[in-house]
Amino acid sequence: MNQVQLSIALPKGRLGDSAVKLLIAAGLDINPDDFAGRQLIVESPDGDLRFLLAKPADVPTYVAAGVADIGVVGKDTLLEEGRDLYEVADLGFGACRLCLCGPASARPAEGESLRLQGARVATKYPVSTRRYFEDVRGESVEIIRLNGSVELAPLIGLSDVIVDIVESGRTLAENGLVVLETITELSARLVVNRVSMKMKAGRITPLLAAIRQSLAAPPEPAPVPEPEPEPGPPRPLIRRIDLRTGEAGEAGLARLLDDRRQQGVEGVAETVREILKTVAARGDAALAEYTRRFDGVDVAPAELEVPAAEIAAALEGLDPVLRADLEAAAARIRRFHEAQLETVHNTVLEEPGRHVALCARPLGVVGVYVPGGLAPLPSSVLMNVLPARAAGVDEIVMCTPPGADGRVAPVILAAAAIAGVDRLFRVGGAQAIAAMAYGSETVPAVDKIVGPGNLYVNEAKRQIYGVCDIDMLAGPSEILVIADGSQSPDFIAADLLSQAEHDPHASAVLLTDSEALIGEVALALERQTAASERSEIIARALGGQSALILVPDLESAYEIADRLAPEHLELLLEPEARERARARIRHAGAVFLGPWSPEPLGDYWSGANHVLPTGGSARFASPLNSRMFLKLTSCIEWDREALEADGPAIMRFAAAEGLDRHAAAVRLRLEEGGES
Repeated sequence: MNQVQLSIALPKGRLGDSAVKLLIAAGLDINPDDFAGRQLIVESPDGDLRFLLAKPADVPTYVAAGVADIGVVGKDTLLEEGRDLYEVADLGFGACRLCLCGPASARPAEGESLRLQGARVATKYPVSTRRYFEDVRGESVEIIRLNGSVELAPLIGLSDVIVDIVESGRTLAENGLVVLETITELSARLVVNRVSMKMKAGRITPLLAAIRQSLAAPPEPAPVPEPEPEPGPPRPLIRRIDLRTGEAGEAGLARLLDDRRQQGVEGVAETVREILKTVAARGDAALAEYTRRFDGVDVAPAELEVPAAEIAAALEGLDPVLRADLEAAAARIRRFHEAQLETVHNTVLEEPGRHVALCARPLGVVGVYVPGGLAPLPSSVLMNVLPARAAGVDEIVMCTPPGADGRVAPVILAAAAIAGVDRLFRVGGAQAIAAMAYGSETVPAVDKIVGPGNLYVNEAKRQIYGVCDIDMLAGPSEILVIADGSQSPDFIAADLLSQAEHDPHASAVLLTDSEALIGEVALALERQTAASERSEIIARALGGQSALILVPDLESAYEIADRLAPEHLELLLEPEARERARARIRHAGAVFLGPWSPEPLGDYWSGANHVLPTGGSARFASPLNSRMFLKLTSCIEWDREALEADGPAIMRFAAAEGLDRHAAAVRLRLEEGGES
């Protein structure tokens, strides 16, 4: 052996056969017959190459562990395993699709969208399936993991739909199933161990170059994909409703109101109930198990709490410009929420011999939940922690799910340090809510839990209310823009998309009395959506719970605004009309006045809180504020003369309610030495 040996992991089966052909085309001295038997290790004639023949699902494990330097693996396996590898080439062969499939009856009617909230989904690919439903569709589903014959599940009632690999679609068709949506295109990939890439660069780099050169030759024919159904007429990106048309317009508005309602939690409640029960009984051990199950990472009970040194290091290592921005935003939020307390005084009623006070005291321990997802949200840390800190809460703890590497994003740790979090735990989901409500060996029980989350987090907060307090049950993001014909359609479209990009269930609505403006905004939405990195999420939101609504006059817009009671309301009107609208509209979480006050101003910079009531709850609920972290206690003191004067009336009340011991508690004091 003249060179450093390279170890290459190949999957058994068709992918492995295609990989051997590719390696031969790249100039490797190997005999394909050597791979036809039952040997698991094959060496090249000169001993410079060693091939490990493994199950496809095990290839990433061998490469990540360094047992193999290079591997060939399907993209589907990479998505499931989540190993830290260099993905250096798309090899082209093994082409297929990961698809959402189901019976033909599951296809939505023309003009309607596919809705699967609470559905049962059978799959061999639970990680990819969960990401697709949570991050792309914004839906919570029950995932049933199977090891094969997934197509059988909907036929016997085990599931409603499936997520599976589709090549020709023949198996689906023979079992009465169809492709409902394509999740992602898949093919074989070449992966390299990160350490090997450095230590064996002299061997690996020329091999990669040879493989890439061979890939430039005409590829092996790929399986013919299932033909897609003939497309119908293009569906508008967003619906239009004309309220000048009487009953037809009102029916369209009624459908919009129905679509805006937060999705139910059918199928979620029982899962959450079991999580709460298990965490309450088993504490940290249950948290570690659920973190492994739901987040795909191993975090030992002793590692649930993030060390203070790690938090401090994240703050020190943060980009200086971003750190300055976070600190400036925090200072403004802090000032605004401290100012809210200036009008909170002890309420006192004083009469001779009588003193009644309502005393405000801060809560003892508050728990803050910060969601994970596609991107870290440092603003959520600031908005939930700083009001509690302003109110004088004794201790603030925070829970947030770990990333794929088991760590919390440094910008989240830095924001926690800036806001003044006392303790931070890498645990997410309903199990985090359970831990903060009931306490565990590591996580303290709290008096109140605040912070947004998915349906499981919301349902957990709903179920633990009463064990401790909660802030609110936040639903999908909402924005309502009321605009006259003089406003910029590009501004309006940008503001609508600022909320539509959050969530497939977000609601973005325009109310205007200008038909021309609606047409211009529709075009601007098309352009700006196409340019967005989150265009798929935006398209779902605009196609679902959103609308461009033409009203007879602006007074009608104000009435509809109160019916919608939006989370965010923008008034893009001339100054006089703007002030009239502000006085006229009663129900909104936050109101943004004029063209130079876009909604993101409230998300990050104004100092007002961006945790707002959704789903129409702005009719009765308020934004998160520092007063929500206070509790009030009544303090009552009467002297003897006052009780002697008021006692007879008190005893008559007690007698009217049939509560003789109430009356006795007063009478004993009034009758010196008397018997009750």
